[in-house]
Amino acid sequence: MSRCQEPGGGEEQEEVTGMVCQEEDLKDGQMKEVAVGDQTVLLVRTQGQYSAVGSRCSHYNAPLVKGALVGDRVRCPFHGACFNVKTGDIEEYPGLDSLPSYKVKVEDGKVYVSIRKESLKLTKRVKEMCSRAPDVQHTIVLVGGGEDG
Repeated sequence: MSRCQEPGGGEEQEEVTGMVCQEEDLKDGQMKEVAVGDQTVLLVRTQGQYSAVGSRCSHYNAPLVKGALVGDRVRCPFHGACFNVKTGDIEEYPGLDSLPSYKVKVEDGKVYVSIRKESLKLTKRVKEMCSRAPDVQHTIVLVGGGEDG
């Protein structure tokens, strides 16, 4: 069973930080799984920048390191769910939930990933939904639920 990430309260929270590799270990367009505390994280390098997100697809828990990385998106090897590697946001279905994303810092040629302690075991993140526009008073009904409507 997975736990979903709740929106943060803006407070400074205790973190676990780990040195995960040397800066030159990954070239642009490469990714690898790394450990931070007890958590496995997907470390990605695109356009000279490192980013880190959850390592497992939020849809069927597939290892994203075996997926396809194109630009800033990684596609799940099982069913094709697509995630932004910078934000962890889901960008294409069949998944509904986003991935947790983590802070990355490069210092003195070493790459560090930081995870809030309370987020260590989270495997997915539910994106915030927008609120209703207060000036819209009519009812909208959506019929259908998939690509075919």
